[in-house]
Amino acid sequence: MKELIQPLFYHSTIGMQFNIGNKGNEIYINDDSNDLFVNSDYIQACLERSLNIYHSLKSKPDLLVIEGHLYKDETMESFILSIVSTTDLPQPTE
Repeated sequence: MKELIQPLFYHSTIGMQFNIGNKGNEIYINDDSNDLFVNSDYIQACLERSLNIYHSLKSKPDLLVIEGHLYKDETMESFILSIVSTTDLPQPTE
């Protein structure tokens, strides 16, 4: 790809996608008010599994893309810092 076009996965010529959450554990939780909330257990399982996959690679990829959604008042810098500190992944260079 000469340039990265969002959504990256669907614009790439090659890709692999699979579910890394807990089987039977939903992404969202519906509380009594019928509002949906992110299930932190599901997210934690995804984070642990994805880090295990990354750290088990014989050689690290040249490009690692992490897509996320910023909270209302969150900056890109604080988002990146939270990802780097939570995952112990290398600091981005671009």
